[in-house]
Amino acid sequence: MAEMLQDLLNSIYTRIAQLGQAIQGLKTSLDGLNQNIEQKISNLNAKLKEFSVEIDTTKGKHIDVLREIGEGTKRELVKIQEGLGLDSLATLISNLEEFEGRIL
Repeated sequence: MAEMLQDLLNSIYTRIAQLGQAIQGLKTSLDGLNQNIEQKISNLNAKLKEFSVEIDTTKGKHIDVLREIGEGTKRELVKIQEGLGLDSLATLISNLEEFEGRIL
């Protein structure tokens, strides 16, 4: 009977040792998984920061291009206005209105 109890206790201790080893293996796997997740998050944060900088740079370039287009268009419109004599026509109308005001 004592021998059976001894065998049962040895079996229980062996099983507990196996469970301990399995738990230790699981802990090692979880530690590796956590480290992998942390690395992925770190990489993602770096990519997001890089993307944000690129967006800011691109945004500035687009604004500069639009500003240049606007200024170029304005210059061309002034040239057209001067070429058509619209400034002279406006001055003539103003002078005629002044003349009319003096006559009346």
